Amino acid sequence: MSISPAHPSVESANDPVSPTGERIQLSDLSDIYEHGALALIGCGAAKRNPTDENDLRLASVGSDESFGPDWTDETGPAWKARDLYSSTYFRLKKQFARRLASVEGGRDGTSPWAILSAKHHVLMPWKDVKYYNKSIDDLGDDETNPDHRVENPNGLRRPDGREIVTELDQWTRLVAFGLIKWIASFRAVRDPAETTNAQTLFILAGQDYINPLRDRGVFKYGISRMTGNPNQLIEFPLEPRFLFEEFNNDGIGDQMCWLSDAIDQLDEPVAPTEQATFEGWSL
Repeated sequence: MSISPAHPSVESANDPVSPTGERIQLSDLSDIYEHGALALIGCGAAKRNPTDENDLRLASVGSDESFGPDWTDETGPAWKARDLYSSTYFRLKKQFARRLASVEGGRDGTSPWAILSAKHHVLMPWKDVKYYNKSIDDLGDDETNPDHRVENPNGLRRPDGREIVTELDQWTRLVAFGLIKWIASFRAVRDPAETTNAQTLFILAGQDYINPLRDRGVFKYGISRMTGNPNQLIEFPLEPRFLFEEFNNDGIGDQMCWLSDAIDQLDEPVAPTEQATFEGWSL
């Protein structure tokens, strides 16, 4: 999918406006379509209720159906990850991510957008997932607190090369691996690891999820310092962009307002052979 500007300097009267009155130009995002982008969105606290009949009707795995590996006796219910999180906020992020992500060619049906989860790390939207109650606040990060520390007999490292000590350290390591595995599915089989059919990763998540990842070098080094020389400078294969930081906002309300307006303007993804127009851009 490609996009080319007709009048890149023209501000549209229909660009989303945050509650603070600041105009956000969707044309500022035009470059994502030129080279392709992936989107990572934060999960939601509100989830489908395993005891609610209405939610159970949406389940992809029924209450009495087998769930998990064949050797377990575990049963559902479970939902596709894209359907598990039930808040309006998550729904808006999901709808925007589906329009934003513009990369084709992911192997094994890999989606160009994924979910960032405190329990499941990087989660594909088609994955069957059971209800869980875990947030980033449940991951300890106090190295002096024995309850926050994890065993690390093999000296495993964080994305920034430092040794893993806490639960939050361990989570960032797993997220880093999940991101690289996901990104790798969008490159040709014989391409080097740093080559991909996308150039930008958009992250739409709260600061409590973003900051631990950024502080530990996930979006700077990827997994290079975890698996190789802890001092090497191989960079993350995509340019990370933190969309909610690119405009002034006072929290979720502003973000929902911006997302809602943006979704109204962005067309549903179209087949590669089709053409659609959006505010003077050829999509």
